[in-house]
Amino acid sequence: MPRGSPPDPVALARVLLPVFLGAALAGDPRLVEAAPAIRVDASVGWSAESAPHPSLVATFRHRSGARAAVGVEYLKAGATVDAFVESNIAALRRMRFRVDAPRPRTLDGGPAIEVRSKTPDGRMAQIQVYAVRANKGFVVTLSADPKVLARAEPAFEELLEGVRLP
Repeated sequence: MPRGSPPDPVALARVLLPVFLGAALAGDPRLVEAAPAIRVDASVGWSAESAPHPSLVATFRHRSGARAAVGVEYLKAGATVDAFVESNIAALRRMRFRVDAPRPRTLDGGPAIEVRSKTPDGRMAQIQVYAVRANKGFVVTLSADPKVLARAEPAFEELLEGVRLP
């Protein structure tokens, strides 16, 4: 891809789909139980939306305008969280995202890795938390305008506390 050309729209849509799509669910707008046995108990300020793609099992909108999504990908036997993260970072870099160094953290009491990134134009920032359990890769993503990210991040941390993986 020549320098200065726009990122591949299909690849960009795959990474950013949770940011742009969704419609409200009935019932408690903060509680989602989704296949494969993922439970998300979102904190106050989040509203659940329908997941617009099979790999997205839950999507939320925060009152700040930020979006969050929980995605799952079936991985090869023996896949590690490190390999899952590196594959996703490579996709972000191909689209010229600015990607910070991954850092370890936990999700649902198990090992996870956090990755922060921004679109090439700097108009959207993401925090993604990756985990692997039983050959399934999970990613919980916060997407927001960088000006909103600082306000939405504490609510995202609360949402992460409410994630229960199978």
